[in-house]
Amino acid sequence: MLDTGYLITLADENRPHHGVALQYLKALVKAECRILISPIVVSEYTVKSSPQLLFEMGCFEFPEYNISHALEASKLKKSTMSSDFRSADNKRTVIINDTQIIAQASVEKVTHILTEDINTFCTTVNRLNDLKLTNIKAVLLADGYQPEVFGLLQQAALPLPE
Repeated sequence: MLDTGYLITLADENRPHHGVALQYLKALVKAECRILISPIVVSEYTVKSSPQLLFEMGCFEFPEYNISHALEASKLKKSTMSSDFRSADNKRTVIINDTQIIAQASVEKVTHILTEDINTFCTTVNRLNDLKLTNIKAVLLADGYQPEVFGLLQQAALPLPE
């Protein structure tokens, strides 16, 4: 699954991790992986950009957000409201859209979410995993292209010694 920051980075060639976002997309398409985008991500993305290109690319699936997702989001949001959810140095409020996206990913059995957001999204995913509420890996674009994260190593071109 892709989050909003990933899509913004993919669309903007001037962003520092655009190349990483593009590498992941190409590898996932080549490996014929399902690439999901939540309608919530589309709504966030559309605030500043047209989603038309996303629809025209033909490589993304847009699963509807349903009652199962909403119930899971409620459970996750309740967990994020406890005083010990965040570390002492990070008291930022968890954004409701983040818990909805994570909940949809969890219900849809998504194993990875590509993200650019280390401050809230990535932290929330990791903390929910620590609490055994989800089992999703947040793949941070700032960490560079790591095909092994998705088991895509065999898809990558590796330089061989001569």
